[in-house]
Order: sequence, then C-alpha cells, then structure tokens
Amino acid sequence: YSSISALETMKENNDQEGNRRQIFTKSDVFSKRVVEKEVEPHPTSIKEGVLISQYKNGRIDIPYIAQQLGKEEEEVREEVISSGIGIEDPISREVIVSYEYLSGNVREKLSQANAANENGEYNNNITALEKVVPAEIPAHLIEFSLGSSWMPAKLFADYFKHKTGLDVKVMNVEGTWLIDTPYYTGTEINRAMGVHSEKCDKTIYGDELIAAAMKNKTINVSKTKKHYDGSIETIVDKEATQACATKIDEIRDDFKDWARSKIQEDDTLTKEIEKIYNEKFNNYIFKTIPEEFYPKHFVGASSAITLRPHQAQAAIRATTENLMLAHEVGAGKTYTLISTAMEMRRLGTSRKPMIVVQNATVGQFASSAKQLYPNAKILTLEEKDRTAEGRMAFYAKIKYNDWDMIIIPQSTLERIPDSEERQMAFIKDKIEEKLDVLNKMRDSDADRNSIREAEREVSKLEAELAILSDTSSERRKERDAKKEAITKQNAAVKAQEMLNRVTDDVENFDDMGIDALLVDEAHEYKHLGFATAMQRGVKGVDPSYSKKSQGVYLKCQSVMEKSGGKNVVFATGTPISNTAAEIWTFMRYLMPADTMKAYDIYYFDDFVRNFGNISQMAEFKTNGKFDETNRFKGYTNLPELVRIWSSVSDTFLTEEAE
Repeated sequence: YSSISALETMKENNDQEGNRRQIFTKSDVFSKRVVEKEVEPHPTSIKEGVLISQYKNGRIDIPYIAQQLGKEEEEVREEVISSGIGIEDPISREVIVSYEYLSGNVREKLSQANAANENGEYNNNITALEKVVPAEIPAHLIEFSLGSSWMPAKLFADYFKHKTGLDVKVMNVEGTWLIDTPYYTGTEINRAMGVHSEKCDKTIYGDELIAAAMKNKTINVSKTKKHYDGSIETIVDKEATQACATKIDEIRDDFKDWARSKIQEDDTLTKEIEKIYNEKFNNYIFKTIPEEFYPKHFVGASSAITLRPHQAQAAIRATTENLMLAHEVGAGKTYTLISTAMEMRRLGTSRKPMIVVQNATVGQFASSAKQLYPNAKILTLEEKDRTAEGRMAFYAKIKYNDWDMIIIPQSTLERIPDSEERQMAFIKDKIEEKLDVLNKMRDSDADRNSIREAEREVSKLEAELAILSDTSSERRKERDAKKEAITKQNAAVKAQEMLNRVTDDVENFDDMGIDALLVDEAHEYKHLGFATAMQRGVKGVDPSYSKKSQGVYLKCQSVMEKSGGKNVVFATGTPISNTAAEIWTFMRYLMPADTMKAYDIYYFDDFVRNFGNISQMAEFKTNGKFDETNRFKGYTNLPELVRIWSSVSDTFLTEEAE
C-alpha cells in the first residue's frame, strides 16, 4: 500500500467559498528521475578524504583514505592530525573527527590527555580541549539545597550539630540519605527547635525536621487511640502538621544561608565545592556537526526532497548515539526519523530498524517513507493485519525477512511481549540493587525502621520474581506437551498445530531481531514510574507508571544490548509538559545507567535535590480557603541541567528555521 500511495501527492486547502478540499496530483516519479545513480566519490585531498570517509563509514577510515589518495597510512594519519580535522584519542588510539572529540565530557577527555601526555604527544589535544572546556563556575553562583547528593556529607553533619547540638552520622546510599542519630536526642536545643503537639502529646524534634527536609519528606503528626470496645481511632493534629511543614521550609532556607557563610569563610571548602560541582556537572559540550559533514541528499534518498540542515544533522547524531528529537511541531520529525533509520541500515549499525508511530498516522508515515526513499523495502501494518491472526503473520514477516524499516502503530508495539528472561533479569537487578543498599545500611548502623522497610522491598521483589519464574516454567511445560502431541500426528496436522501455536504464542521482542527502535510522539511513554520519598504531599511530582511505558523501557534495553548502547531514538514536540519527572524519565530511557550515576541523577530524589526547588506555597482550595502546600517550584542550576539534557537531546524550534 505504501508504494502505491506514494505515487500521488495530496494537498489540502480552502476553496473560494471556504470549504476544505483535497487536491491529488502525480508524484515526481512520473516526470523526472527521483533517485540519482550513486557515483563512487574520489577524494583528491586529506580533507575530502575525511569528509567522504566519515560519510561512507561513519568514522575516519585511515586505510580507505590512504588507498584513495595513494599514500602510506602513517603519512595520512599524521596529515589528518596536523590539519586539525581529526584528533587521536589517547584511550583508543584511533583518530576521531574533531567535532566528535571536542564534544561530550570534555573535562574527562582533558584529564585523559594530560595523563597520557608523557612525551608531549598529546599537546594538541590539550590545547584544543582547553579552548572548549566550559568556564569554571565560582562557588557563589552554584545553587544547592539541604540534601544535594554531590555535597560533602560532613557539611550536613555540621549543620545538625549547629542546630541541634547532636553528633550525627550522615551517609548517602543509592540515592537515600541515611542519618544515624545518637540514642538520646532530647537535648534542650533539639527540643526547642522542634514542634510540640498538645493534641497528640508528642514532640517532633529538630533533628527529625532536618532529616525530613533533607529527604524531601512530609511529617504528619498523629497518634492512634484504642477504645475499650476494641476500636482504634487515629487522631491527627492538623495545626502541628502544618507547623512541621512550615518549619521544614524554614530549615531549607536557613541551611542555604548557613552553608553560604561557611563556604565564604573557608577557602578549602570553597575549592572543594567548586571542584566537585564543575567536574560532575559543568563538563559537557554539545555536539555540533559542521555543514560540510552532511550531504545534500543521503544515499538512496529522492533528489526531489532536500532535508533542512537541522534534519540532516539530527539524523547523523542519531546514528551514533541515543537521542531525543525535541523538535517543535512542523520541524519535520517524520523525514528525520526515516532518514535516521535508512542511514543506520546503510552504515550497518542496524539490520532491522523499527519505527513506532501513532495509530492514525501509519499509512501517512509509510507513504512519506516511500516518497523520500522510493526503493526502500518497508514493512507496515495494513488494515487486514490488525486482527489477532493478521498480527501473527505480521510478526512472522518481521522475524523471517529483511527490511529497510518496519513501521508499526503504538497499539501493536504494546502487544509485543518482552522476553520472560528480560523481565526476570530486570527484577533480579532491582533485588541486587536493594540488597546492596541493605548491606550498606547495616554496615552504617542505620535505624531499624529503614532496614525493615528495605527488607520488605526485597521480599516483595523476590515474590514477583518467583511468580514470573513459575509462569515461565509452566509455559515451557505447555510448549513441551504441544511438541510431544505434534510428533504423533501426520505432516498436514503437524503444520496446522504449528500454525495454531504461532497464533497463540506471540514472538517476544528480543527474538524478532529488532536492533533499532525509533519512537514518534514519545510523550505517550512518559509515565515510567519511580520510587520517591516525595510522592506524598509534594505537588508537581507524579510517580505513577503505565504498563506500556515499562514495556517500551524493556524494549529499549533490548535494543541497546544488541547495538552497544545506542540505536534508541525518541521524537516529540512536547518532551516536558506537566511534571518535574518528565525530563528525568526521558534521560532514564536514553542515557546509560553509569552516566546517570556519574551525574548523581540515577535516583529521582537525587535529581530533584540537585536540580529542583521544592518550597511551601499557599494554594486556593475548592472550599474557598488557602492552604499551605509543598510544591515542585522549578529547576535550579539550569545551565548545567541543560548541558546534561543536551547529551541525549536535539532541540529545534520552528522559529530557528526562519
């Protein structure tokens, strides 16, 4: 269908009477050549050799350039480096195109170059990197909060001592601050800082309020009362609860003032804060690809359609790294996704790319793909394939045939199950992560309640794993029984049984051979879900999850395993629309776990402590009264957050094209 629909073009406009009309015309293929014959380029200089090599192979191929120019490989290598168009990586020893080397975590690259520069062989690297490294941010311009994960734990312990007189041990374990207080905390200074409830006959001490502020938790002041008839009543002191919320907000502001004074007075602390922050967050340079490195038309693309510069640049980026195409509506995401998939095929980074689009736009998207790449082998889900039987045949076509791209609607992607092994591995990773936290909590003598809560989470995950494992075992037994029955029947019946089995047992995503996943309108999958101490009482933080989002996450993991951590591309005009978690969620999809941990944003609570601002605000309620509410107010350290976000995003506004 896509090949036939691409034979005509359709435009919509209004007639003189204002009625909407559709105008169909023949496509360019009827009047002129739309796919030019590919001519093998022959470079005549080192620069041309690098440009052609980068385009043909996605890298600087020294042997190829040497062969084309009739020179020795070592001579070509030296000329590429001396010209500045390529730079030798001291870790891999490969020559990398300069725009690639001089982007990304340039502070880390500078450190590597300095460490390897024993004989001055990397002086050029150091000089080039020093020119692009972001300027150092002084301590007085760095924003922080009570609980920022990157700050020295001793600073928080000193604040406890300053406000409560208590010697407290503070430790950050896997995104959670563990606070070990002395057995006796009822000192006069600690009690005076707290909130007393006459109604509940209890005092919330100052150290509890500071701990709640660090963990972004709310405190509800209540007690349970058991009556003579056995009934239990929960008594809530709303005034004391509100007083705790107000006090916590005051503590957050007080800590900032106190810490600022400490940093200004202590030169050693100032240098430590600046060093940690700049090396951790202020280290990234956005990759900008010069226009000379992308062609007017990609190989195999129609010469009648010319991509705009931002589309070609984004397509090249997306073939080398996971990427979010944060392009405004009208910026041409469709052609960018199609070009990316075809370039992955051409460069050999993907053998079977899949593009996921909205249900209603499958036919239109496939038609656009055929217009841009008339010779492309495209598999798409047609109307007759939308039944259960049709989908089974469609899945078989995916697995057993060679396609340039596969275009499917979102609803079909959600029906493709993930392998039981991957689901079990996902849960096992969570169990290991929790056990690691548990061991660190025990080693640090954390309070019993925290340890018991961690133990309950581990038990819950182990129960889920046991259920999944049992289900997997039962399915294997069913499959074995079917195989045994099939062998007892004749060939015709055997074929029918196998067909029925395929209909019932849908191929899982891992077994289909998909090694690139491009998702249009990716905002549909922003509810990935996460654990947080803020999910109660903090507005603007939505930890809810959807099963379809978790399914897409597992499919992304499958693709990244097969492709060396890349080949996942998202596209949406609204990457951030409603909640604080959306930008973090998309980074979780696209960014390697090790990179997120290096930035101290692997856990959502750390992300908020480092780049968020939570404060108490008066909000108008439906009862006609104002009520104090904790709300995610906005982002802090925005320039550094944008740097991190740009490592997995390509942002383009339509006004930039004008």
